[in-house]
Amino acid sequence: MKYTKIINGKRLQMSEKEINDFLTNQPIKDEILKNAINNKIYQIKQEAERQILAIYPLYKQNNILMSQDNDAIMIMNDDILKLRNKSNEIEKSLEGKTIEELEAFDVSDNNLWQ
Repeated sequence: MKYTKIINGKRLQMSEKEINDFLTNQPIKDEILKNAINNKIYQIKQEAERQILAIYPLYKQNNILMSQDNDAIMIMNDDILKLRNKSNEIEKSLEGKTIEELEAFDVSDNNLWQ
């Protein structure tokens, strides 16, 4: 990961020592980790939405609801709830991960969603 600093209005590359000092500053480190987790949660939610819409595009959801076919509505509801629950489970799995682990975490990995 590249880190830069701004001095006299110019963006400059940080030295390894400056990066280390920056990252070992606990409040800053905590903030970076919090942002990395929030970013992954957003990506997980996007992936869940993508998967739901791949199975039930909005027009299909609307058609099923308008049909008033309770069996079809319940099947769709169950399928969507399974993906939402899986999304919540994947989000919980982020707890305790390091920044490096979060950066390597691929939310689109099909094995996560099985």
